[in-house]
Amino acid sequence: MDSSVMNIIERGKGPWPKANDERSVRDWFVERMSPGVEEGERMPMAGFCLDFVSQKGRGERMMSEFRYSESLIDQLALICDGLVNGRPVQYLTSTAHFDDLDLFVDSSVLIPRPETEELVFALSEKMDKLWGVKGLSGNSRDILDVLDVGTGSGCIALSIKNRVPRANVFATDFSKEAIEVASKNAKSTGLDVTFECSDILLETPFNKKPFDAVVS
Repeated sequence: MDSSVMNIIERGKGPWPKANDERSVRDWFVERMSPGVEEGERMPMAGFCLDFVSQKGRGERMMSEFRYSESLIDQLALICDGLVNGRPVQYLTSTAHFDDLDLFVDSSVLIPRPETEELVFALSEKMDKLWGVKGLSGNSRDILDVLDVGTGSGCIALSIKNRVPRANVFATDFSKEAIEVASKNAKSTGLDVTFECSDILLETPFNKKPFDAVVS
């Protein structure tokens, strides 16, 4: 293997668990994260991270007497050290859960917040009441055009499209990297949202198209 490739591969460091079974790895992970994670959060965090790296639920692992490979333990060590250093688990695992959607996230976008789901719920209910009323876009009663400003990961736009499939959802962000993340999430979720990279403070997005609802 090319030594230049080997040099960029980040590896975890010991101490390591005494064995590679479920209990040994869980106990090791909980103890290792203790300097940077509050006690009440350690067990739920450990459960999430073990599920993530194994791609299996705890019950499935227990039933199959699952054993963690060296590479999986290495991943857990890196995640754990990141937690101790204060990095959000969503960035460490590159995934965030929002309104039943599993989304990719990285440092170019903000992590979707649970309270933002309430905004989506409220808008979805409002849109239900708008069916049958001709909107500003001039569309028929069966279509509403919605704009998400500063879409970031695309969580709001994708959640609206998931909840209200009849809506035409558009989303904009001034960050090219954010649009790339949002587009990736649209592809992985199979939801049809139109994205544009633009700064709403400098230009009107989507060629000054009128919208029935704008959310941010």
